[in-house]
Amino acid sequence: MDKILKYPTFLFLYFFPLWLSAQSLSLEECYALAYRNFPLAAQKELAAAVGAQKMAKANQNWWPKFEVQGQATWQNEVTQINLPISLPGVEIPEISKDQYRLAGELSQTIFDGGSTRRLREAESWSALSEQQKVAVEQYKLRERINQFYFSALLLDKQAASLDLVKTDLQNRLKKLEALYQNGVAQSKDVDGLKVELLKVEQQKQQLALSRKNALESLAELTGTSIAPETQLVAPAAEMQATERPEVQLFTIQKSAILTQQDLLKTGRLPKLSAFAQAGVGRPGYNFLDNDPAFLFQAGLRLRWNLSAFYTDKKDREILSLNHQLVDNQQTVFQKNIDLQALQSKNEAERYREMLPADREILALRERIRERSAAQLDNGVLTASDYVADLNAWQQARSNLDLHELQAVLAEINFRTTTGK
Repeated sequence: MDKILKYPTFLFLYFFPLWLSAQSLSLEECYALAYRNFPLAAQKELAAAVGAQKMAKANQNWWPKFEVQGQATWQNEVTQINLPISLPGVEIPEISKDQYRLAGELSQTIFDGGSTRRLREAESWSALSEQQKVAVEQYKLRERINQFYFSALLLDKQAASLDLVKTDLQNRLKKLEALYQNGVAQSKDVDGLKVELLKVEQQKQQLALSRKNALESLAELTGTSIAPETQLVAPAAEMQATERPEVQLFTIQKSAILTQQDLLKTGRLPKLSAFAQAGVGRPGYNFLDNDPAFLFQAGLRLRWNLSAFYTDKKDREILSLNHQLVDNQQTVFQKNIDLQALQSKNEAERYREMLPADREILALRERIRERSAAQLDNGVLTASDYVADLNAWQQARSNLDLHELQAVLAEINFRTTTGK
């Protein structure tokens, strides 16, 4: 510990990311945190682990296989040798009707027609598909994050606007109280400004509670704690987009179907293996010897499933239909994406077209507020009239803030929807 304290630069670099994350938070950081900490991240790792185990199991097809076979039977008739004459010194053995055999067999695949390799490829595509499905669900978190993030941003802007209103009211109140002491202003005007200040405090409390709720929802999605004093960074409308994971999912699913077609072809090929079998039985391979005997044999085994030739057509038709199904799903997905993107694009354009008028209205309301403030200071305007102009100015400012954020949100939603 003492050694570490000798290096303040090291401590600063080590703890700076933690300090920064506690002070500010960006929209892209929320995406990254949600991808890493939301329970779906663990699901993606589990899908990868399952896929790895399945591939390892497919590789075991080439491992030597050992099995034990045993049977005990009783039969009503056995082979008998009946000679027409009896030969001295020659005794014909009699086979028992109860027989048994216990043997172990060791086999090794020599040729499997490429089925293991194709099966491994199929399991690989299946694992990728499951992981990509998780990526699709993770991507959906972006829309929910956008909702809470921009809600909190808007609340921050509204709180900043209320701070300006509060400062203005406090300044007006000081001057009005001085006028009242000099007998120029009325007490009802002083009390009216005090009431407005209390209303502003109430609104600030409501905004703080709403912001707290938005940050808590954001914390749930990102799987991390977000301090109330954390400053949210206003995102740019041109922030970099990420390709829709559904597009890659469709590609993976099609590749998996093609691999299944290749796997079908291997089912029509013969399989060759070597084997060795050893055990005991009664009778042994010499069925005329009724005593228990040692059994051993080794050789090659050829297996050819000819039924695959007449089931192959239907299997290929099923895979072809599955491929068409994925194509249709991709077409429907793209249609929905185009429709959502068009709506977001139109919203962005509509809000941006409103901004010039919002700015002009705010400028006019600012001039009106300044004149009203001067008139109030000179005692020629009532507090209620001034408050009406002040509230109108605040509303104009809030409208501008709202439409600016809505324009950025619509643009980000467009990029999120299209992945462009």
